[in-house]
Amino acid sequence: MSSSSTPAQRLYLLQEAVLILLCAYFVFMGSTRAGLVQPIYLAINLALFGVFTMLVVFGRWRFSTAVDMPLVGFIGVVLLSSITSIDVRRSFVELWLICIAALLFLVSVNRVGGGLPAELVVKVLLIIGGILMALSWYSVWQWYHHWLLNNPDEWIPSQAYRLPVPNFLAVILNVWLMMALARLLMTRSRVGRVALGVWVVSAVGLLYFTSSRGGWLGTAAGLFCLAVLVARLRGEWLRAVWHRVRGKRIALIGLVALVLIFVLLAAFLLYRQTTQTAHASFFQSRSEFWPAALSAFLRSPLVGSGPFTFVSFYLQHNSVPPRFYFDYAHSIYMDTLGGCGLLGLLALIWLLYRTVITLWRQVTRLQGIDWAVAAGALAALVAFCVHGFFDSVHHTSPTSLWNLAVLLGAAVGIQATQNARGRLLPAGVGVVVVVLTALSLWFILPMRAGVLAGAQGDWQTAVGSFSQAAQRDTRLAIAYQQMGLAYSNLAAQGDAEALSKAVEAFEKTIALDPYWALNHANLGALYLRQGRVDAALSAFGEAIRIAPDAAVYHLNNGVALEVAGSHDKALGAYYRAIALNPDWAEAYFWRSTPVRHEAQQRWRLDHPDVRPSIKALEEEQAQQTNRLKPVVLLADAYLREGLLDKADVLLRKNEDAFTESNADRLEWNWLMAEVLAARGAYQQAVELGDRAVGDMLYDGVYGPGALANGNYAVFAFRTSALNQDFVPQLQGSPFPDRWGKRMQRLAEWYRKLGNEAKATEIENKLIQLIPDNTL
Repeated sequence: MSSSSTPAQRLYLLQEAVLILLCAYFVFMGSTRAGLVQPIYLAINLALFGVFTMLVVFGRWRFSTAVDMPLVGFIGVVLLSSITSIDVRRSFVELWLICIAALLFLVSVNRVGGGLPAELVVKVLLIIGGILMALSWYSVWQWYHHWLLNNPDEWIPSQAYRLPVPNFLAVILNVWLMMALARLLMTRSRVGRVALGVWVVSAVGLLYFTSSRGGWLGTAAGLFCLAVLVARLRGEWLRAVWHRVRGKRIALIGLVALVLIFVLLAAFLLYRQTTQTAHASFFQSRSEFWPAALSAFLRSPLVGSGPFTFVSFYLQHNSVPPRFYFDYAHSIYMDTLGGCGLLGLLALIWLLYRTVITLWRQVTRLQGIDWAVAAGALAALVAFCVHGFFDSVHHTSPTSLWNLAVLLGAAVGIQATQNARGRLLPAGVGVVVVVLTALSLWFILPMRAGVLAGAQGDWQTAVGSFSQAAQRDTRLAIAYQQMGLAYSNLAAQGDAEALSKAVEAFEKTIALDPYWALNHANLGALYLRQGRVDAALSAFGEAIRIAPDAAVYHLNNGVALEVAGSHDKALGAYYRAIALNPDWAEAYFWRSTPVRHEAQQRWRLDHPDVRPSIKALEEEQAQQTNRLKPVVLLADAYLREGLLDKADVLLRKNEDAFTESNADRLEWNWLMAEVLAARGAYQQAVELGDRAVGDMLYDGVYGPGALANGNYAVFAFRTSALNQDFVPQLQGSPFPDRWGKRMQRLAEWYRKLGNEAKATEIENKLIQLIPDNTL
């Protein structure tokens, strides 16, 4: 810093540095899903929220805005809906996150009203946005570089790329883009204009790679809003330009032609991007979500079924698995309607209306860079709300809502009114946030300790930690579930008392969270181990009722029916399991008892093994160029026919194709290992082959290598959990014979490398998996 700098300049730079650190922390750590379940980040958040609250309580700033009362009304409705929720515990987590957004808005209002430049807030967030964009472009470059390595002659990829967490990126980029464009219009510095121009182009490019159609609608709406505001500000200048151009017919025709070419090119690129990624039609893609939200609303039309309880209704409307679970309705308004009812929707509309009116008044009164802040905030809010018709943009990550809250607070705070009671609302919200954050930290500490102990195989310690978590948080269903999993592992190790305790824990879990079918299936397996066959059948039946298309539940129901001596019903259950997952049809499990063998034979008679021709597979793959499933089917056929070069080219070219299930990725890894082994690259072959076999042995409710329960805890309860889906007593996925043959080949590759010990280890494991050694 120059010694000639003024105190005001030094203060500005100090504020900028502090804001950069704070915003970087919240964007990259403190507001993420992981950040909300890690004790260290919760502790940092608690300290920061405490500081924010102290600044409001003891600071000299006392400002109020026209948004205050609608904000109080909305929080009040969320509180009421949380109290009457079907799961009070989960709803209060959502109340906590909304209060944090409200606190950030109010602190931003007060700090800007007290003298912090609003443009500095925008500047800092654009700097943070630049860092996020740099990381995103690095991801694009990695994909493109990988594409060129596999396809050196194709500089223009035939496959589309989609960024990770695309809807989140679309939300936050839209908000920042509107602020950047508005700032660009008011910036006088040439360097500033160039920097902002590059920033804008970068953001538009990344928005393209999100493939978020809702995000693109938000972009269009925000740009339209900004165009209207600019037209109002510079109407005379625009009319003068129009009069000059209108008189020059050739120039006008050229301008119209350029605009049409640009629009057509943009439309083609957008169409190409959406048709090559995993998109259903626009409204069809929401058909699995909105009926569930409507069901939540109809249960309690006035106040809804409770914030953040959507997943409970989604699980009742969709078979999970094979579908994935979602904790939001893919629409702000459907989420609000289902969670908080008509009162919540009206309160949200009131809040948005007052915010828009306040920002509009700011736009009509302000000039220069402050006008840019207000106009950008209004356009950002429009983009956010329009995108919100098709995505729960407040749920994709708390980051998106918290970021918007800070920007809106800065814009509203430019002309906030001083009021002696202006500190009451932010102080009250701050106290609520601090208390709820402290409680969240207190609740999550024993959960985290249990997860760490379980990861080390110390189940006794894990049981103690999860028991403590359940005592602290008696309404937290996942704490009882994790306790049940820990006890089930102890029971599998021979602890005689652990089995009954595991049953008790899962019974409590189901009382609190009855719609996660896996809980019922795990309880059924524990009942069956106790010899309570009728109770086991009832539990498996409930799992099947909730998730009728989950093969593993029918499989275990068949096991229970077989134990009960219900031969015909067991045959039906086993047949249904194979029908839902034909990859299981050839496995030792079906040769282990007469009933299972009979079910397998019936399936074989009804479904003879007719492999499609290579030509038919090539035609299918040509029609689905961006999906991995037809690629691995065709590559497998090539390898069977000895067409090694074709398989190699196909696999490499489509390595980054869209994966619909983890099984497709496992298959790609193995087939690529086969290609490498055939070319004598055994070291690379065993690395890929080991990864594929290892994932195949790591069983979960979505199949090998795809665990769900740990993510379910984070999504549905915002807490961490064990990476374990099944109790050890549950029958997992039957190990297919074809993977047994692959394990034999993997052992042979290790022998070629001179690693006899590893080869023997694999063969011994294979004997455990396929005891009859029919391979």
